[in-house]
Amino acid sequence: MFIAAMRVLCRHFSSDSSFWGYFDKYFYEHMHALALERQNHYQTLSAYSLDEMKTIAAGKSALGKCAIAGLAVLTDTEDR
Repeated sequence: MFIAAMRVLCRHFSSDSSFWGYFDKYFYEHMHALALERQNHYQTLSAYSLDEMKTIAAGKSALGKCAIAGLAVLTDTEDR
């Protein structure tokens, strides 16, 4: 699924498009959240701190922001 999505994105955004900066940011947030959760909670029963829970929840949903960023770039409305 990820590879299919990347193929579609590459058709719409040139390699120098500002979209890729957004994509990199959101992809990093997503991967950081997965790593944090795996490091602290994989195969263990432990409580999440509120800050940790917020970071992980925001990071896991970060890739969803790519669609919004892509639309903003395509419609030249990034500053809104």
